[in-house]
Amino acid sequence: MDREHIFPEILGENEIRRTKMIRKISAGIVALVFLLGYFFLLSAPRSFHSNTLATIPQDKVLAGISHALKEQGIIRSEIAFEFFVILHGGEKKIIPGDYFFESPLPVYRIAAKIIAHEYGLPQIRITIPEGMTRQEMSESFVRVLPKFNTAVFLNATEKEEGYLFPDTYFFFSTATTDSVLQKLRDTFNDKTATLRTQAKDAKRDFKQIVILASIVEKEAAGDKDRGIIAGILQNRLNKGMRLQADATVGYIISKGREEIKPADLKINSPYNTYLYKGLPPGPISNPGIESLMAAFAPTKSEYLYYIHDKNGVAHYAKTFEEHRKNIEKYLK
Repeated sequence: MDREHIFPEILGENEIRRTKMIRKISAGIVALVFLLGYFFLLSAPRSFHSNTLATIPQDKVLAGISHALKEQGIIRSEIAFEFFVILHGGEKKIIPGDYFFESPLPVYRIAAKIIAHEYGLPQIRITIPEGMTRQEMSESFVRVLPKFNTAVFLNATEKEEGYLFPDTYFFFSTATTDSVLQKLRDTFNDKTATLRTQAKDAKRDFKQIVILASIVEKEAAGDKDRGIIAGILQNRLNKGMRLQADATVGYIISKGREEIKPADLKINSPYNTYLYKGLPPGPISNPGIESLMAAFAPTKSEYLYYIHDKNGVAHYAKTFEEHRKNIEKYLK
């Protein structure tokens, strides 16, 4: 006789038990694989401590970034990190810099924060006014950025006076000298892109525009007289006259116009426009976009002279005799 016909109910119960057991074992294996995968691929490594500062290096492809993070003990698996970065939109969204983590996080949270540019650090606001020299800029940065090195900055910018854009910047306290310098350069290039194209189309020497703008920035008392003073300086250049701009002498001795003494006007330097004709060999400050535009397109006039009275108001003259009268009237 067939046993299935004799014990049908018993055999059915055994099959059910076997099926349930297989399912439990399968579920256990899946859970174990998941836990092992999470531990070895997704979870934070033991080297990832609280209050950790991770650095995303400059000029690195995704593989280089993931390798750097693993070397810093931030992630366990480079492959897992790269997978989640691609899932969140790709490596092009990553911005190099320092990222602060208050506590260890799994790799998918790390990827999400980096892609979202959640640095976890407060930013420091630094305003660089128009007309600052690179020396003055360095003094502003070194006061608030612990990693900033004045000597390194000045050495790197020796030939870049005039090309470091004055603006309001935001930096993390961990910002390095190189990162600050790169930001200044990039901002100048971005802000002057249109002007450089216009100068090229007009067959104008952009370097001369920057030099003239740097003088205008220091000589003008505000937006009202930038264009007119730029025009006066251009008129003097066209006529072969010395510019006689106090700001150029101030650049030599690192002083403001009001601090210049008669003896300073005799200092033998190519930057002394009281002694030498034409533009100085380089910019004397870092001009803003308004002064750059004024130097590119000066206001046309017949004026050749100008002074500022004690209230900062500009007074212009077409002749030296008119200029002398202005001095007598407004400065004595």
